[in-house]
Amino acid sequence: MRRMPRCPSCDCLLTRLQTRGRRFDCPGCGTALQPLRTPAYRWLRLVGCYGAGIAAARLRGWDWSFVVFVVSFYAFPAALLFDSVVVNFFPASQFELVRGRLQTLGLGSQNLMSSSREYREL
Repeated sequence: MRRMPRCPSCDCLLTRLQTRGRRFDCPGCGTALQPLRTPAYRWLRLVGCYGAGIAAARLRGWDWSFVVFVVSFYAFPAALLFDSVVVNFFPASQFELVRGRLQTLGLGSQNLMSSSREYREL
């Protein structure tokens, strides 16, 4: 039997309906989470979607020299379809905390305050 996924922050149980999105908030603690996918999943997605894009471009009659330019037009919809289908059959079992989108370079307000006090004392 497969164990139920839990929030890495508060250990709250997560249901399949709550974890369908790429990013979601934990119902217990409200932290932002995202599914943790294996490298094999990412490679399968990449090779499968671009393979389907190349096959679709060739079946539409594009020459090999033009396939390089049009394959993305077929691969992006294939990636969206892949994500919507695979989530139903193989839901994620592990999740990780989402890091903030704003990079702060590790500068905390407490560090700035302590360094300014040390500077004044000199």
